[in-house]
Amino acid sequence: MSAARPKGAPDARRGRRPFRSGFEFGTAVPLGHAHPPRHTVHGAGCRFVTGKGTEVDVDFEAHGSEIFDLWRLRWYGLSLPEPLDARDEDLRSAVRSLQPLLVEMRPGWFTVAN
Repeated sequence: MSAARPKGAPDARRGRRPFRSGFEFGTAVPLGHAHPPRHTVHGAGCRFVTGKGTEVDVDFEAHGSEIFDLWRLRWYGLSLPEPLDARDEDLRSAVRSLQPLLVEMRPGWFTVAN
């Protein structure tokens, strides 16, 4: 298993701002975390990074639903404390096995069913 980032992926440590939701003035650090969680708003979505470096990246549909694709799932796997570099076929199979809990909003993009 490789811990390398996908080619062309941004460096996870650049351009991040402290995550403030749920933390008054961004000063509180959750118990068990060396660093506070943070987030970065981008184009159509947001990337959340835990204090331990795990990343979750979603885009938002016009009506507000969070959506993700296989690239974002791979990014999440690579950011885990024990990185997991899953193949596209394995990710696609895993997502399909979770239907009807997950819904394909548009080709290749998924969300949690209501």
